[in-house]
Amino acid sequence: MLSLKALTIPKLPWPILKGVLPLGLVMTAALSVAVSIWIGWCAPAAMLLAEREGAFESAKENHARLLATRTQQERMKATREKIEREQQRLPTHSDFSALSISISELGQQEHVTIPGMTYAVQKKDKGLPVKATMTFKATGDYTSIYKFIQRLEQTEPYIVIESLDAARVDHKTTATTLVEFNMKVVTFLRASEEDTRT
Repeated sequence: MLSLKALTIPKLPWPILKGVLPLGLVMTAALSVAVSIWIGWCAPAAMLLAEREGAFESAKENHARLLATRTQQERMKATREKIEREQQRLPTHSDFSALSISISELGQQEHVTIPGMTYAVQKKDKGLPVKATMTFKATGDYTSIYKFIQRLEQTEPYIVIESLDAARVDHKTTATTLVEFNMKVVTFLRASEEDTRT
């Protein structure tokens, strides 16, 4: 077992210590300079680096958020333009009477009798499209009514048959069985330039 005496530092004679002392002072000065450089330069640089990395991550998140917002705005703009294009294709209030006449003429071409129509147009609302409804009875044989409905849906793209009910009509004067349909046809009317000015 080692004794404490064996672990003690031997005393150096003064002439040797005198020669080593300047080297010890230089080493102490070098260590203090190194510590002060680390405290004065490296520690703030590490803090600055951490700060800059945090700012970079924040900028990356902001950039991703801005890209998502921009993509959403572009989609909204494209949708708005598409809606405006579709609205421009809608008939105007002044075209509504011509639309009802074209439905009557279509009925005549398909041998369907339309004795009259009732109309209802919603109140105008700040240039937005309004719902317009035509209600009428259409009488004819089944084939004629079928062709009439088919052509009505194909030739007028912005007309929707909202309700349709049928009943058989007994006519003793004709050999064919006639069918009478109560039809409710709906379209939307865009505001004309005169409507937007008033």
